[in-house]
Amino acid sequence: MKRLLQIKNFTFIFAMFFALNLNVIGQNPVPYITVIQPSEAGIEWIIGQTYLISWTDNLTQPVLIELANYGVTPATFTTIAPSVQGSTYSWTIPSSIPPGDNFKINIWSTVNTSLFDASNNVFSIKTNSSQSYIKVEQPSLPSITWVRGTSNLISWSTNVPGPVNIELANYGLATPTFTMIATGIEGSTWVWPIPAGQAVGTNYKINVWGNNNTIVGQSANPFAIAAHQPGGTISVLQPTAENITWLRGSSYLISWLDNISGPVNIELANYGVATPTFNMIATGIEGSTWVWNIPETTFPIGNQYKINVWGNNNTIVGSSVHHFTLADYLPGGSITVLQPSALGITWLRGTSNLISWNPTIPGPFNIELANLNDPDPNNHSYHMIKTGVEGSTWVWPIPAETFPVGTKYKINVWGSNNTIVGSSTQYFALANYPAGGTIEVLQPSVPQIKWLRGSSNLISWNPTIPGPFNIELANYGLATPTFTMIATGIQGSTWVWPIPATTFPLGTQYKINVWGSNNTVVGSSANFFSLVDTPGGTIDVIQPDGGETLYIGTSYLISWIDDIPENVNIELIGGVTSPIVIQNNVVGSTTVWNINNPAILPGSNYRVRIYSTVSGGPEGVSAGTFTIALLPLTFTVYPNPASDYFTVLFNEEANETFTVQLFNRLNLPMLTRTVNAESLKEYRISTADLPNGVYFLTISSDKTKNTQKIIVQH
Repeated sequence: MKRLLQIKNFTFIFAMFFALNLNVIGQNPVPYITVIQPSEAGIEWIIGQTYLISWTDNLTQPVLIELANYGVTPATFTTIAPSVQGSTYSWTIPSSIPPGDNFKINIWSTVNTSLFDASNNVFSIKTNSSQSYIKVEQPSLPSITWVRGTSNLISWSTNVPGPVNIELANYGLATPTFTMIATGIEGSTWVWPIPAGQAVGTNYKINVWGNNNTIVGQSANPFAIAAHQPGGTISVLQPTAENITWLRGSSYLISWLDNISGPVNIELANYGVATPTFNMIATGIEGSTWVWNIPETTFPIGNQYKINVWGNNNTIVGSSVHHFTLADYLPGGSITVLQPSALGITWLRGTSNLISWNPTIPGPFNIELANLNDPDPNNHSYHMIKTGVEGSTWVWPIPAETFPVGTKYKINVWGSNNTIVGSSTQYFALANYPAGGTIEVLQPSVPQIKWLRGSSNLISWNPTIPGPFNIELANYGLATPTFTMIATGIQGSTWVWPIPATTFPLGTQYKINVWGSNNTVVGSSANFFSLVDTPGGTIDVIQPDGGETLYIGTSYLISWIDDIPENVNIELIGGVTSPIVIQNNVVGSTTVWNINNPAILPGSNYRVRIYSTVSGGPEGVSAGTFTIALLPLTFTVYPNPASDYFTVLFNEEANETFTVQLFNRLNLPMLTRTVNAESLKEYRISTADLPNGVYFLTISSDKTKNTQKIIVQH
């Protein structure tokens, strides 16, 4: 159950973070994970041998690798590696894995746990191979072309132990030739640097030989070797949508998708003048993205611009599908109310609810409640419930009695000077309670939970009705079941139960019932749980688990998986002063650790130990050591004093997205920008229009926040 709660919590946190990002520049590609190996049907792996797990993704954070066994009921899920960078992982199958024929590999994002991919087909894990084989995985697809002078991955799957030899077969000659290009290769992949003098041809195959050249696997289809990349395309992804406006003096992401090798050049085309102009704004760009710092005056305002991306010595080009606009300010502008806007929403008086909107104009914003319940429009009323809101979200604590119950309310969001407004698409209702309602007991609900008498444990539930709630213990292990109310009048959706040491008998058929107002709505545990006196079980530390770098003064998530009922204590070990208590008597399976203890010194030999609060109970320790370091200064500013501009220079180690804000001495914002320091190390800010005086520059990310005084002196 704890694992399900973690997934729900992390998914919610990620969704809220995404919704609250106020200064997104450009359009990001849709994140994905694709399992490459093992994925095809008929794969057989042997216990005790090492195999390569591979995948592709466009994520920036590590992934978690999991083994799913669907050959047992219920299915089991075992973490192979909790945090892996790159796109391959070498796995030696331990003897603890039971043989079977219904395994899959799951690859999970460690940031967004709703994002994952699984093997397309099940594979087998055996104690001994049933049949020796070698299967060439790459190159095997039809129509593959490799270029002379480049390096390309050859991969294979096999159940034959020992090294292999790799052979290039050329069937494009009257008499086919066979050339051994590598011998004694361990593992299941090898990168082939194709010689520049290799003969071109369209009928090559790769043979992989094993077991003293008695077993061979061959490419399923022929591939070509060419002198240069044939054909090729470039598709501009951004800017390419309709009605895009970019502001002079700001920074924007240009992105494209190509199937050619080598750098590209980026060109700005202006079709809004009598004779179109073409200006190369960047050359020699590697990869598929580039941040353009648009000059404030170099290019004229206009609405018929396109971006051209040239490659292959300017012989292949991709262009924006639609024109975009360069402007000094956003023309017109709009505000789209996102929430509440769906049909059928009911908000309860006395509760807090999120209002969100999507503006194309800068803030601040004013939020208005429109009461349209009276049939006579002359009696409609409008109440400004919040003014001066920055960003695009605000949580409204709805008063319990100020606004009457009704079904025809809307939210209006007004922009600066109240000249631009966005309104809810549909009516929403204000009510004292929702019709019907349900209560879902979240914990304890998973099978085989054991809680210790004399310990404290968290009871949680998910209601669709307001509180308070009453909590009942049901014992179905007796000839006549008993029902004992253990708490009444509980607000919220969690309660910690200090289980008495002797009041309730030991048993294996207990459930928790959570009753709503007037005991008319009830939710019950999905499965029985036990009350016991003897501790047991395991604790598996998930994070941090080795290889991480944590910074002093910053907060991090500690997480673990356990099957014990009692709370746990957490401590830091491996330092000069060891152990150091992080937190005691923790409920659940996650906690946030703010590294602010002066006894914690920078070092690289730290681990986290998590152990039961019950004497003799289990413990878990990070699998590897991690580093604790001082948070580095991420930027410098020059010149200071500044005349016409100053430059923010990010360190090479800075790879986060930063919010850059400039305030005057009255703390009024003069500028707000979002900068991706991974791709943009220098960011220039104009001071030409600022009066002489003292200003304050604040640069912040989700890890750090620094403020520096700036003097403007013309």
